[in-house]
Amino acid sequence: MIVTLILIGIVASHSQGYLLFSSVRSPSAGPSAVDFEAKEALTGNLIHTIRINNSASGRITGANLLLPLIGNVTARHYVLLTNISSLLGTPEIIKDNSGNAYAVWKNLAVERGQSITVEVDYRLLSFTATYQLNSSLVGDYDRNSQLYNEYIQPEEFIQSNDSEIILKAGEIANEQNTTLKKVSRIYQFVISHMHYEAQDYERGALWALENGTGDCSEYSYLFVALCRASGIPARIQTGFAFHHDIETTEDGHMWAEYYLENYGWIPVDATWRQLNAIDKRHFTQIRGKPDDMPYSNFFFNYTSGPSEDELEESHMVTLEPLPVNALNDTALEAIARSVRKIAQVRPIVSLAETTTSLILHSDTEEMKQMFHESQQQLQDAILDWQEHPQEAQTEATTATQTADNALKKAWTAIAYTLSIVILVMVSTMLIMIVLSKRHKRIT
Repeated sequence: MIVTLILIGIVASHSQGYLLFSSVRSPSAGPSAVDFEAKEALTGNLIHTIRINNSASGRITGANLLLPLIGNVTARHYVLLTNISSLLGTPEIIKDNSGNAYAVWKNLAVERGQSITVEVDYRLLSFTATYQLNSSLVGDYDRNSQLYNEYIQPEEFIQSNDSEIILKAGEIANEQNTTLKKVSRIYQFVISHMHYEAQDYERGALWALENGTGDCSEYSYLFVALCRASGIPARIQTGFAFHHDIETTEDGHMWAEYYLENYGWIPVDATWRQLNAIDKRHFTQIRGKPDDMPYSNFFFNYTSGPSEDELEESHMVTLEPLPVNALNDTALEAIARSVRKIAQVRPIVSLAETTTSLILHSDTEEMKQMFHESQQQLQDAILDWQEHPQEAQTEATTATQTADNALKKAWTAIAYTLSIVILVMVSTMLIMIVLSKRHKRIT
């Protein structure tokens, strides 16, 4: 049976899929600021398959399956839930206090030798995002705000109130005079202190500090704990990450975010060496503090039956690319094309800036301004898409046109500069030839 979800208040209908959550526009650092550069775009399908096999000798009763759903908790990716395939019936959809959504099947019975299988299909558009952060534009934390107080507190696996972590945080960050410098020092400590080693279960920040080993969970827990101990709100992100656009994996992934006033939540994946940036293949299931739910890609428990060791639990996640027009959403297609156009223009503008600024200063500045405007227009389109898709489409189309104009300006400046260089070289050679001939006559 195919269960297609239409979830009032949690999933809003959009195009030919169902959009989870709301992407929230972060406070802008200024009307002309480009908070992040979307450098690459990926359009594709993501398929998450969960299988639980009762190979034990007994029957399972009172079972619950909780499945976190990927949603648009960030402007870095847009995900449309297209369907859930299951023989379990229609799931209940719940949201926790951090805004995470879960598909939940309750009070299940699993006979001996029976399997449970769930497949969740998503269609997506995602970006590689690099954040452009300016310390002078970062605001002071409101230490009375709910956000600050929630994400500065310790929690399970994030022992930010432990004396060892507090002492280490003081050694690393207390002498730094800006939040950005503190975060950078914490990040550098984590990647130099930690040695990657897969773990069978969650170890936590204190264990990571004391042992210097762990997988993505320990890297992330330690980074978040040190941030919180330094007075910087930070939180965990769990979901999936891929190394390639076409890939199947059985692993989930964990990374982190820290909060900056006037910018919002900034991504950090210490395991994959990404600071103030995230690639286009990271997809979030859980962020913040899940209620009564571990940081996990799915969770299965029951009141009666064999021991958990006798069960076979597995999941598989497949990412596969699609053409842009497969999104069936004109605004998203315009955004994807704009991201790719700006990515093509960026190196040419950089080359022109390097080679033409001395000869054609005003033209070079005009070109740079055009390119900056295209990035602003694209950022506005990305942030406006959900609530104002028509405006987003117009902004993305304008961004593409502005980038094209910057490209033409860049090539014109490069050609003009090159012609001047060639003219100077030819003139120099001619002068040298003339002087050489004159010298021969004299001698």
